[in-house]
Amino acid sequence: MAPTQDEVVDENKRLKDQISRLMDELVRAEEGIAKRQEHVRRSLRAEMESMKQEHDAQMEELEEEIARLKAQVEQLEANVAEMDEELMSASEYCAALEKKIKDGEGLRKHIAQLEAELDKAEAELDEADNMRKENEELQEQLQDAFTRMRELQEAAEQAQDTETLEALVSFVPMS
Repeated sequence: MAPTQDEVVDENKRLKDQISRLMDELVRAEEGIAKRQEHVRRSLRAEMESMKQEHDAQMEELEEEIARLKAQVEQLEANVAEMDEELMSASEYCAALEKKIKDGEGLRKHIAQLEAELDKAEAELDEADNMRKENEELQEQLQDAFTRMRELQEAAEQAQDTETLEALVSFVPMS
């Protein structure tokens, strides 16, 4: 028995209601995803800013330490020069040179250590830059996924419209 026009209208209304509910769910899902994405962006920006500030502070400390050590080296060199002028005997001059060499080696070691710390800080900054690039790639992938989801939604809507039309045509009696 062919469905009546009221049954077709009721079926149409039911399908439209179902589509409306699905669209509402999709909108809520998109809003949730957008909120999560924004939260991730904010978190990453805050973390990157924090890392940058920490790196900048470390760099400033290292630069101050290097400047202090350079001033110490200059002062030591001035002291050694002054002592060299005051020393008359060869043994005193040799002792002063030995001290200068030892002090220079210690300072070189300390400077090498500070340079290693500087290299480490630069590596951390590079890592932060890599994380930023990865975040951008993830955002692009997420955008691609949203685009694909919209395309699928449009295809589903078109398929649903086609199915509804086919269902209506199948209910209409052919004369």
